[in-house]
Amino acid sequence: MAGSFIILTFGVVVLYFIFLVTYRLFFSPIAGVPGSKLAAATGWYEAYFDVALGGQFVFKIEEWHKKYGPIVRVNPWEVHISDPDFYDVYFSTRSKHSKFKPWQKRFGLPLSTFDAIHHEEHNRRRQAVAPFFTRQRVLDYIPFIQKCVDRMCNRIEQEYRNTSKTLCLDEVFSSLTSDVITYYSFALFYDFLGMPDFKSPFTLGARRLALSVHVSGHIPGFLWLMQSLPRSWVAVINPSMKHVFDFHGELRNQIQRIMNGEHKNNPSQSSVYPTVFSDLMESNLRPEEKTVDLFFHEAGIIVGAGIETTKAALTIASFHVLANPSTKHRLQKELREAMPEPLSAPLTLAQLEKLPYLHGVVQEC
Repeated sequence: MAGSFIILTFGVVVLYFIFLVTYRLFFSPIAGVPGSKLAAATGWYEAYFDVALGGQFVFKIEEWHKKYGPIVRVNPWEVHISDPDFYDVYFSTRSKHSKFKPWQKRFGLPLSTFDAIHHEEHNRRRQAVAPFFTRQRVLDYIPFIQKCVDRMCNRIEQEYRNTSKTLCLDEVFSSLTSDVITYYSFALFYDFLGMPDFKSPFTLGARRLALSVHVSGHIPGFLWLMQSLPRSWVAVINPSMKHVFDFHGELRNQIQRIMNGEHKNNPSQSSVYPTVFSDLMESNLRPEEKTVDLFFHEAGIIVGAGIETTKAALTIASFHVLANPSTKHRLQKELREAMPEPLSAPLTLAQLEKLPYLHGVVQEC
């Protein structure tokens, strides 16, 4: 009897999967979109490239575009479009698209603006943080950014010039952006630029944490499991995560201090600039939304998006400038003529923006 039940169950499961694959290949609304039949049949194909091969699916998509054209089906539910002319159409300020719901749990920060799924909700939440990233607010912050950049340049000049030491720009720009973003957003200053060889345990841990996004994206229970485990266990499994957890703990404490107004009386926990959380406290968020958890989730997104993207842009731009001698020499010539004494008399942001070749390099990056 038990054997018959097992056989019956197995048969039902097989029939279900045959039906599911048949539907996806022939009757799905996107069945006519060209692409890999295996990818159209199962999401495990995408998972293999992202989880087993460490985030390589994006390059597989590029390969498919060369084979099938500008619109390809990349899994049972999605199509991918590679058309520069379509970019401004899809991402126009008038578009009102909502996000793919399964993406909400990839980062483990479901209360953040980034993970808001519906357009109306995302737009409302975004309005609360948007004033913090206006051009004028950034201009007001230039003195601190300049101070960090000067410190970075001085260290490179003193410790690396005329030596055989290798300078890893990825580490340098991680430290620079981490110091800028954390102080600007939360009034926390860790002096990452002072770390030996610019290597920060926090940024290393954050980088490894970012790699887990591929796993959590395809295995939803993975992130829940990791968050459920005692932090001491996770720190044993992955020692670099201890520094990330320590930062998260300090960040939660700082948010609580800002919400209580305690940071104003402690110079080490305050900033001459407004923080994102002081702004959020005065924003049009609903009263019930102004919680430590929601602010902490916003903080996680700001740190992740602000550090990794800026660091990557600076590193990749530097690589291509150094790898192309004509670009390097032309850029150096323009900068030397405009700024003969860069350390003692650097140009302002407004003056730098008027340099045509530098502007082109930045825009290309």
